[in-house]
Order: sequence, then structure tokens, then C-alpha cells
Amino acid sequence: MRSIQTLFMDTLANPRRSDLFAAAEQAGWRLVFLARSFAIGAAALFYGLTQAWRPPLYYIMGVLSLLFVLGVIELRVARSERSPWWLKYLVAATTIVLLAWVIFQPNPFRDFPHPAAYYLREAEFEYLLVAISLAALTLSPSLVPWCGTVAIASWCAITVGVLSRPETLSLLNSDLGAGLPRDQQLAIMLDPRVVDITREVEHVAVAAVLAAIVAAAVWRSRRLARDYAQAERDRSSLARYFSPNMVDELAHIENPFGPVRRQEISVLFVDIVGFTAYSEVHAPEQVIDLLREFHRRMADVVFANGGTVDNYIGDCLMATFGVPRATGQEAAIALHCARDMLDSLRDWNQARRAAGAEPIDARIGLHFGPVVMGTIGSEQALSFAVIGDTPNVASRLQRLTRSLDAAIAISQEVVEVAHLEPGIDGRELLGFVDRGEQAIRGREHTVHV
Repeated sequence: MRSIQTLFMDTLANPRRSDLFAAAEQAGWRLVFLARSFAIGAAALFYGLTQAWRPPLYYIMGVLSLLFVLGVIELRVARSERSPWWLKYLVAATTIVLLAWVIFQPNPFRDFPHPAAYYLREAEFEYLLVAISLAALTLSPSLVPWCGTVAIASWCAITVGVLSRPETLSLLNSDLGAGLPRDQQLAIMLDPRVVDITREVEHVAVAAVLAAIVAAAVWRSRRLARDYAQAERDRSSLARYFSPNMVDELAHIENPFGPVRRQEISVLFVDIVGFTAYSEVHAPEQVIDLLREFHRRMADVVFANGGTVDNYIGDCLMATFGVPRATGQEAAIALHCARDMLDSLRDWNQARRAAGAEPIDARIGLHFGPVVMGTIGSEQALSFAVIGDTPNVASRLQRLTRSLDAAIAISQEVVEVAHLEPGIDGRELLGFVDRGEQAIRGREHTVHV
């Protein structure tokens, strides 16, 4: 059996992972555009209903329109495969710089003869924090710190520019506690020329902390998404070889070398008759194509009946029913699976005859009995093994079909157990003939077939 670890390792180097994250980032840019457009539309509606349509309002509408246009450009650049990688960062930076300037700069069509320090103090710095948070929707771990850095740099540049003006007075919170009377402290705080350096440092610190937290959240989200996608790919790889119930069992194994257990199950072998002769007269490519189609069809039938493909041995397939957990219908389901296999072969042969190819003759052996189940191998290569006399008998029954000229050979144990299982209606046993005790090669006792 192919090792479980190998199944997982096959998916580690999946080139589609970057494509999936790229698609997620593009979808995120669309979310950013929609959220920003909604905010711009709400602001435009608010100002349009509450202010007179005069030059000051025209300026506000012009700024909102410019932000919307930048959003459209940003979306088109982010979703274009021909755009250089740095262009979306440039557009995002331009948007944040413009937003920072608009937040600080007073409306030029309104006559407010206040010093620049007054506008810095009254600026709505929270809008920059919103812009940093919006970048998280792109799921880009590099865009969030970039937007945070640009926002901090823009605000620091504005603050430094205001402090460099000759009329500006700088202030630290500690200055207010220097023994000044309360009325003087209040006068200093209300002076429009004063810049509270402590407050601006707090703004920058909050922006840096927020950018770091949001960037960490984006990184963690991508890591979780990557781990989830990896787990799903691992599960898909396992599902090619095991039924869904077996996949769940393997996925939850914490100790691969846990205790073994005994259980009664049904074991089925299906094998192509005359495969060696076929492979001698056909090209290797045709032989492989035949095996792939045969195994695919038989495995599909096994999975459809809740069984597990235990092993592929050349042109032979081994399936088990009742692994990893007993269902109480192991014999009946295995019988139903054997009949479904013949139906699938019949349909396939009809298609092969129509295409001018020779039909495929496959025989099935089925036995019910006790086995020992457990994980074998090493930490580097694991296999879930089903060991005991039952698989050997099923394999010998499959070989016995040649001399008995039968499509399916089952043991008396299968018949007896099937009659005791719920849901059996007798149709699964129609057409079977009692051939009595049969000698089985490599086994001392005969088998009732």
C-alpha cells in the first residue's frame, strides 16, 4: 500500500497555492473598493443634504470624486496581470497621502483665519486609521504595513511642517503640570498656535500599533487558510485511495503506532483474466491506460458502496468493507459491490466493443472473517494494514473462479453473515450456486464456496 505520508507529501509543492492567494487578494481589492465607494457615497449624500451648493461644497465633492477615481485606478491596477507589482503600492500610497492632506488642509473656499496648528489639532486622524484597516481586506501581508508606514510618514511630515512655522508653539503634556495656574493652563490648551506634541506622538503610536495588529491578523489568516487548503488537498489525496470514512479515521490519528485491533470484515479481490497475455502483445502505454481505467472504475464502485481500496497489486484490486469501523452490513454491502463491479465491467465492455477493442474479463473473490488491523512501517513511511487469513482466502477465491467458470466466488461465511444483517432482501444472493467444499491452495482446510 502506498504510504500515508507519501500522500501528504505529494501536495506540499502545489503550484496552485500562489494562484489561489492571488485570486483571494484580487477579491479583497474589490471589497476595499466597494467599502470605500460606500463610504464616499455616504459622505457625498450627507454633505449634499446638509450644506448649500456653493464653492465650499464643490470642493468637498471634488475631493470625494478624486478619492473615488483613485479607488477605481487602484482596483484596475490590482486586478491587472500586466501591471508591475509596485504600481498598486504606489496608488495606495497616493490615496493615503491625499487623504492625510485633505484631513489636515482646511477648505480653501472658507475663510478661517486660523494658524496651521489649529487645523492640525482639529484634523480627524481616525480616517487614516480606517484606511489602514481597509487594507486588511486585501489579505496582503505586505500592503497593511505599507499603508501604515505611508500614513505615519504623511502625518509626521504634516506635523513637522506645522512645527516649523514661526507662529507655532509646541507643547508637551508635562508642561501643563509645571505649576501653572489653571486659567493659564486652559489658555495654553485653547491657543490655536499650540501643537500638542504628546497628542501627535500618540496618534503615530496608535497607527503603528494598529498596522502591526492588522498585519499580524492578515498573516495569521493567510497561514490558517494555507493550512486549511493543505489539509483539504491531503484529504483529497487520501480520498483517491480510501473511502470517506477511512479518510476521517486517518486524518484524526494522533499516534500512528497505536494499538492494533481485531475485527470481522469482508475482503474482496477483483482481477483481470489474461492480463499477462494482454501486456505481452500491447504497447506499454496501452497497458497502463487499461490498468488506470480498470482501477478507476473498480475503485469508484468500492467507494460508492462505502468500502475502502486497500491495495493495488498489478491488475488486481483489494477492497475491504468494515474498515476502519464496523457497520453491521459488511457482507451485504460487499455482495452489492461485487454485483456493481460486474455491471460496471459490462458497460465498459460495451464501450470497448463499440471502439473496436477486445472486452475485459475480470473475476471477483469475496470472503468474510476476522482480521488484525493497524498501522505498520516507520515514521517516514506508514501503511494501514489488514492482516490475517481472511484476505488470503478472498484472494484464493478470486483465483478459483477460473476453474469454477464463475464471475464471482464467495465463501459460505459471506452467505451466513449476509442473511443475519439488516436490509438484506435476498437479491444480492440471486444466481449463486453452492459448489460445496473446495480445496484452497496454501490452506490446510477447505472452504465452502
